[in-house]
Amino acid sequence: MLKVCWTILVGRWVDLYWMVMPPFTEGNPTFGIWEIGIALGAAGAFFLALFRALSSAPVVPLRDPLLPESLHYHN
Repeated sequence: MLKVCWTILVGRWVDLYWMVMPPFTEGNPTFGIWEIGIALGAAGAFFLALFRALSSAPVVPLRDPLLPESLHYHN
């Protein structure tokens, strides 16, 4: 499922890039340092927001009365 998600995200990014860039460049659009930098910056901003949100609250519910029972649950 993760491979499918990454394929869809990359495909969507390439699709938008090919729709937007040809009017600004003559001929075929090329990938350069700007495109890679923007993609890495967006990924960095996403992971920064993710890790800040995960660090602000505990991942395991501490006051849950059914927590010990759910930790020993086997499917």
